[in-house]
Amino acid sequence: MARDVRAAACAIMKFKAALRKYTLMEGGDMIMDPGEKVHVIERRAFPEDVRRHFIGEVVRCTAEAIRLRGHAWVFDKVKGSFVRMPEKRERIVYPDNRLVINIIPREVNLDDVKYIQQPQRLVVTDGKKFSLEITEFSAAR
Repeated sequence: MARDVRAAACAIMKFKAALRKYTLMEGGDMIMDPGEKVHVIERRAFPEDVRRHFIGEVVRCTAEAIRLRGHAWVFDKVKGSFVRMPEKRERIVYPDNRLVINIIPREVNLDDVKYIQQPQRLVVTDGKKFSLEITEFSAAR
């Protein structure tokens, strides 16, 4: 019985790895390149989980993981808005159904990016040409 469970778990892990590889590969080429800029939303598993986002630049991308350099953003319940963590960090993300990865145009200066709360809308913008409405990914507060 334990051997069957281990075999099933191993098969599931291999399937998930193959699925990640299929998702990140497009005709044998990586779907993301170093230097690309991204906005990552980590979906919450439970309503009380911290709302986390990450805005950064792709450092390296493999078929199974993406290494990013940038800033974490967390939702401050007291302020009612997303706050950028001051320290720059590198994060490795493993694309799956809990992550939403939005591409930011290369010409955007990530230091200028901020969150703006508008009536019934949450927008990520650099205050110039780039604007990304992320209301569709946010749960009602």
